[in-house]
Amino acid sequence: MIGMIKSEVLEAMFEEGRMPVPSDFLNKDGSPAEWAVTMLSGPIPNMGGAPLHHRKRFEQATLLEGSNLMLRNWRWGHFFASSDLGCDGRPVMVLNYDVLANSLVTRSIRDHLRVTAWSDDVMIGMFHVEWRKKLRFLGYFSLTRR
Repeated sequence: MIGMIKSEVLEAMFEEGRMPVPSDFLNKDGSPAEWAVTMLSGPIPNMGGAPLHHRKRFEQATLLEGSNLMLRNWRWGHFFASSDLGCDGRPVMVLNYDVLANSLVTRSIRDHLRVTAWSDDVMIGMFHVEWRKKLRFLGYFSLTRR
């Protein structure tokens, strides 16, 4: 797992990574992987450890939609995934939370994901909110395959 790291290092890690493909979200047996979330910078506190166990899970049927999980299996923050270019022009997987089941605040979240250069089991993400039709960067997070 990645701990607190300087922004310049996180930016370099993001740049050196690659865009995830749907198969990256599967375990070797073909089941959907669960990803532990660790906030690395920004205003959102890290909720990765007990008792909250913040994580993300992609649905097996499409691998292009999923939700955040906390506690045992409380689902919140539903999202759909698509490939796009990030703010820096690099290809990213975007997790878009603009889903009717979410609160108005949650609907503004856009996560940009890249697989790290050193491990397919770790992704680095940029956490954005969309405000007045522009993305506002709030911080970095990591996803670690559980």
